[in-house]
Amino acid sequence: MTNSLFIEHHAHGLAFYINGDLQFDSADEAIYHEHLVLPAIALASQRFPDTPLRVLIGGGGDGLAARDALRFSQVSDITLVDYDPAVLELGRTVFQPYNRGSLLPAPDAPLGGSRVTVFTQEAFEFIGALPDAYYHVVICDFTCPTRPAETQVYSRE
Repeated sequence: MTNSLFIEHHAHGLAFYINGDLQFDSADEAIYHEHLVLPAIALASQRFPDTPLRVLIGGGGDGLAARDALRFSQVSDITLVDYDPAVLELGRTVFQPYNRGSLLPAPDAPLGGSRVTVFTQEAFEFIGALPDAYYHVVICDFTCPTRPAETQVYSRE
């Protein structure tokens, strides 16, 4: 499935669109991403004290959710699964000032490095192959579905 990606530059940063839908605006994206990530990891930190946390991020190819998960020293590793290689490339390049290099491989990564592993794959397929209870935290940072085929990841399975 091919997406239409568009970046709008403005005086205080940029806005990123996929298929005409706003994904984030650098002026206020922290509101969304902090509320998406911080409560889940804070809860997992309480439920699993003194345990290195494994985090799965479905979608999130812009690296912004990974940036916020990496704020927790208890997070030992993050697996990020996004099906769009073009979005992941933007996450490693254009969006790097906003995600603080969360998707860059070590030793180039000021933030993520060896704690982040990225897979270019459909999240539903990736999750289907995992054993139960493999991650402490699962964060879904998907686009809003516009076609029935895009709703599969929200199914009961």
